Amino acid sequence: MSVLALLQLGFNIVFVGCCVKIHLDNIFYGFGFVLNGFMVLDTVNVSINYDASIYVVQNSSIINDSNIITWHARLGYIRQDRLHRLVRAGLLGSLTKEELPVCEHCLAGKATRLPFGKARKASSPLQLIHSGICGPMNVRARHEGNYFITFIDDFTRFGHVYVISH
Repeated sequence: MSVLALLQLGFNIVFVGCCVKIHLDNIFYGFGFVLNGFMVLDTVNVSINYDASIYVVQNSSIINDSNIITWHARLGYIRQDRLHRLVRAGLLGSLTKEELPVCEHCLAGKATRLPFGKARKASSPLQLIHSGICGPMNVRARHEGNYFITFIDDFTRFGHVYVISH
């Protein structure tokens, strides 16, 4: 737990001797005590409203930002209809009903590579050879081979596989 993060969220942290108390807006959220040289935080045995996590989000200082672009980025670049669904559920406060502009990050995430051009075919044997190597394999082949390498002639489509040890 970060004391600095809690302070930035507006929590009040009071150290009394070997104990710590955590408050927000006069609501008690937790109690800490020293046990075997460590500060142990007890939030389970505290009589608080179980919707405290929602309360903290709705009453935190960041909720005052009603910019749809900011929430779009904070929530992992979700779609506009999902943002408005969260607004209707009351989880984002009063977000203005504006259109989400074109987002460069979303466009970059959906970008695809241009297709390869037309491949040239070989016009005679051994003019173009395709090869690949695979391994190490889980099961050893004969002659202690853990890898294999393939060679395929583009013109004749003749292929050969060699088992190799390293």
